[in-house]
Amino acid sequence: MKKNKKKNFSQNFLIDKNIIKKIISFLDFKNDDLVIEIGPGYGNITKYLLKFLKKIYVIEIDKNLVNFLKKKFFLKKIKIYFLDVLNFNFLNFFNRFKKKIRLIGSLPYNISSLLLFYLIQFSNLLIDQHFILQKEFVDRMIAKPGNKKFGRLSIMLQIHFKIKLLFLINPESFKPKPKVKSAMVRIISKKILIKYNIFFLNKILIKAFSNRRKFIFNCVSNFFSKEDFIFLKINPKLRPEMLTIKQYILLSNFLKKKKN
Repeated sequence: MKKNKKKNFSQNFLIDKNIIKKIISFLDFKNDDLVIEIGPGYGNITKYLLKFLKKIYVIEIDKNLVNFLKKKFFLKKIKIYFLDVLNFNFLNFFNRFKKKIRLIGSLPYNISSLLLFYLIQFSNLLIDQHFILQKEFVDRMIAKPGNKKFGRLSIMLQIHFKIKLLFLINPESFKPKPKVKSAMVRIISKKILIKYNIFFLNKILIKAFSNRRKFIFNCVSNFFSKEDFIFLKINPKLRPEMLTIKQYILLSNFLKKKKN
């Protein structure tokens, strides 16, 4: 007989009312905004959002929490999607309402990277995203070239979004208490200024940042010759974190041409 084990979703629930009110003050939600809350937990933020919104849509993967939310809230004001957010089709949701989406959530740290990469493909459907994330993770999101935290995450997100750290949140504001500081971040979708191929850019970034101590040319020598770097006016002896986003896009577009 199989043992029935409760799945651990690594959730830390925000319980500090002062922090929740501070979050609400940054949102500027309008009554008819199309808002999705990711990982509402026990609805600690949700109940404040419903003071401003006529309806909210929430995505929750934990069945016990879904059952709790159904008992706590009037279901006319809240629509619950019981599934993994990585399986949620934001395009279908957008097409249903013909309206751009606003996201909010306190994200489990173990899905932060996967979710933000997933949301890139829907960036043109999103107005903004307000997320609570691990502070160290946010540092990587907003890092600039020359910073050791600058990497694939920084580049892919900054191509599609303007990202701003709003404020820090201490571990004591959560239950259970995490071991690290958290941060509230605002992510606003923006127009992509330079066209690029995501497939080739990803190939280059994965190679580059899996070998940070090497020169960029040594990292991606399977894709490029030194003559290619000279043609593109990129110093082949730079470390991967020293290249700009524009230079990585130049490399990816050049690689696409070589493969065609």
